[in-house]
Amino acid sequence: MEWNSVKTQMDVDNLNILFGNFHDCCLKELCFSTGGFVDKNYAMAVTSLPVARLFFQRQARDPAVIEIEFKHVIQINIKPVKENEGVDIIATQLYFKDGIFFWSERDFEFHEKEKDESTWIAARSVRWRV
Repeated sequence: MEWNSVKTQMDVDNLNILFGNFHDCCLKELCFSTGGFVDKNYAMAVTSLPVARLFFQRQARDPAVIEIEFKHVIQINIKPVKENEGVDIIATQLYFKDGIFFWSERDFEFHEKEKDESTWIAARSVRWRV
């Protein structure tokens, strides 16, 4: 599928609406790349372009699965749930403020200290696809 860029607050709002504010969904996978690598001559490429891809599934159709790519990751916090807790996300949103995109598995905003008790990500660029 084709990537859809998220650049404006309207794009953020449309994505939140399309995926039902992440209601009754779960974060299935999270893939992270620093951007660095070792080339064929064993030279280290020290570029920094952190990218994370989050795969969500939800208990609804159109769409039931969505992939969101966060580029230029500022920070990511991974907080696995305890063994006997559910991984379901009741509802949350993608936020956009001061040029930063922020998503949390609980409905927190970037400035709230409680956010560190859950998985969240902040980045400068976002795109998504079904």
